[in-house]
Amino acid sequence: YGIESRIEPELDDTMRETLAEIEPLIRDRKKDAIARLVTLATPEGNARYDFLLGNLYLEANDPDKARASYLAAIKKFPAYRQAYKNLGLVLAQQQDFVHATRAFTRVIEQGDTDGTTYGLLGRCLLANGDSVSAESAFRMAVMLQPDLSDWRRGLLATLIKQKRTADAVSLLDEMIAREPREPELHHHKAQVYLASGDFARAAAAMEVVARAGWAKPEELQTLGDLYMKQNLPDLALTGYKRAVEADASQDIARSVHNAEVLSSAKALDQAQALLGTIRTTFASRLTPQDKARIAKVDARISLAQRADEQAATLLREVVDADPLDGEAWMLLGKYHAEKKEEERAIFAYERAASLEKFKPDAQVKIAQLYVGQSKYTEALALLKEAQQAKPREAVAQYLSQVEKISLAKSGTR
Repeated sequence: YGIESRIEPELDDTMRETLAEIEPLIRDRKKDAIARLVTLATPEGNARYDFLLGNLYLEANDPDKARASYLAAIKKFPAYRQAYKNLGLVLAQQQDFVHATRAFTRVIEQGDTDGTTYGLLGRCLLANGDSVSAESAFRMAVMLQPDLSDWRRGLLATLIKQKRTADAVSLLDEMIAREPREPELHHHKAQVYLASGDFARAAAAMEVVARAGWAKPEELQTLGDLYMKQNLPDLALTGYKRAVEADASQDIARSVHNAEVLSSAKALDQAQALLGTIRTTFASRLTPQDKARIAKVDARISLAQRADEQAATLLREVVDADPLDGEAWMLLGKYHAEKKEEERAIFAYERAASLEKFKPDAQVKIAQLYVGQSKYTEALALLKEAQQAKPREAVAQYLSQVEKISLAKSGTR
């Protein structure tokens, strides 16, 4: 029961004897120890009793009573450093980071130079949004406890919050040198580069995770996206295929979307290859809706490759299965328009126009076909309605041109 009088309450001989009696209870019969300390922790009692009672409440997972006991001890002895430290632990546990910060700051003000105190202070400051001060606290913690990785991770979080990419990467490289087989660190490195817009380095960091076999399906998906941002469809395909193969229970729609992205980027061979992987991997799980989406991607690829009849067949299968698929009707209209089959194209676009989502775009397409047939009045009516529903500069210019042509034709007559 030795004490440091500046930061701990003094004990007289009677109190020392009492604590000696309670010590076995604290060790072996904690409930009895609590009951005894409750009788001792009176307003006139020594702050040490309240402190010990707070410790027992904390062990018993009763943070509210522990908090009250520590506050009582501090009220009796305002310089009670250990009571402040334990109070900070309770407050942090209760996510009261503002008051926990004050408690840990007071501990340090009273001469505590323990790395744990600085590290806990850093966590509280970071939770409060004070990343600059948190950085200073974590740097002190790292200096005092260099072998504890938790404080380096806290320091990393502050650097990321401050968008200090170079400093964050430098710290990550140091951490990776210490723990080269820690996937989370490589993932963090990729995320730091991604946030800074450096897609090439982000992909390189994520590729390390993938090749080591640590990557989850969503990370492989991200890797594919990173390669697409760099216009590298072959590498994107490898990421997307690995994502599919890594987990056959994942969301099929996301994989089909990846094929759509590839086809939209004119990476037609890669889109077809991914569709093949999707069909093979998800063969037993494909719903009619999934098959329809796959067929539309196939149709887009066929149209782009001038395999028009194949595309038309696929699209007809889609609209037969789902007459409300406006996207398929739009593609079918495009096919017939390119084949100079105006009436069939108009029919397909009219079906698309019956669906609110596709109506403005379909009306513009029909209007263009009407202009080709010199039906200017009908075309103008559709263009005006489409422009009112979905204003666009290009449509406004086209509408103006058609109006001029219509007036010129009327004047000629």
